[in-house]
Amino acid sequence: MKLQWSAAVNGNIWKTSPLIVGDKLFVATMDDGIGTNHSIIALDKRTGKTLWSLPTINSIKHKLRYSDGILLATDVETNVYAIDANTGKILWTKKPSNPSLPTFVSGPALDNGIYYAGLGKRMSAIDIHTGKVLWEGVDPSGGEATPAELSVVDQTLLAGYNWNALCAYDIQTGKLLWKRQEDGLRFRRRRYSKRRLSVYNGAQWYI
Repeated sequence: MKLQWSAAVNGNIWKTSPLIVGDKLFVATMDDGIGTNHSIIALDKRTGKTLWSLPTINSIKHKLRYSDGILLATDVETNVYAIDANTGKILWTKKPSNPSLPTFVSGPALDNGIYYAGLGKRMSAIDIHTGKVLWEGVDPSGGEATPAELSVVDQTLLAGYNWNALCAYDIQTGKLLWKRQEDGLRFRRRRYSKRRLSVYNGAQWYI
């Protein structure tokens, strides 16, 4: 493999894999120090040139999602961003009523035009085209966010609460269907990534 380009993105990348859509490569950054170098960035996939950069309210520590020209992200305070992927213009945002830390960083899920983000009392289901919140604020409220992603299986949303349980919710209403704490389901982890972005042969990337 031959290195084609390498680009510094002026921030740390942690758990947020690059997302390639067409000729664009999207990344998101975090900054737990001074708290100023966090943003969502679009780069040209072939050259690494920055196409647009959008500052965020707080750090982003998990996957970006994409559908119908809309790029979606959730930061650690559960601020949600819906962005025009071509221009970097914000289409709509959802902000928590009482933003606070510790951070909620469970990875969001996207299914049939509905974006699922947050955890526990900050969990919500949002229509990506209108920004309308379909439901939010479901039990349980204890436990911590985990690096594992939310997952949609059929009509069920699965969510892991570290030090607590694995839970299943009805995706239509947010109703808790079941909760399991036994058999080691209280603990989940995932690998994290490094800072610099490199592209090989126009198709392969590593961070």
